[in-house]
Amino acid sequence: MLVIVGCVVTKLQFDMSILETVFALSLAFFLSLVAIQATGATDATPLTAVSKVSQVLLGATTKGPTESAVKHSQKLNLLGGGLVSIGASQTCGKPTPLPL
Repeated sequence: MLVIVGCVVTKLQFDMSILETVFALSLAFFLSLVAIQATGATDATPLTAVSKVSQVLLGATTKGPTESAVKHSQKLNLLGGGLVSIGASQTCGKPTPLPL
């Protein structure tokens, strides 16, 4: 249900295709698993690395030959990186103990 809502919102708000949204959300899921494993082992959340990996992978799927297509691709690349970073942040925020 949330994937469908995410697809509708990103299509209407940012003109992001459904395949790109599903790809970004699946990246968010798998990279969140990697981030939570790294957080559990080191107590440091690798949000920067996770978002950069997602931006590289999404950048390979959103290419455009014209100037307007490049700007649109950059917007979608940042949006997908933000989705993955938010997902990893929410996932990794729960298992870490609060400092006293």
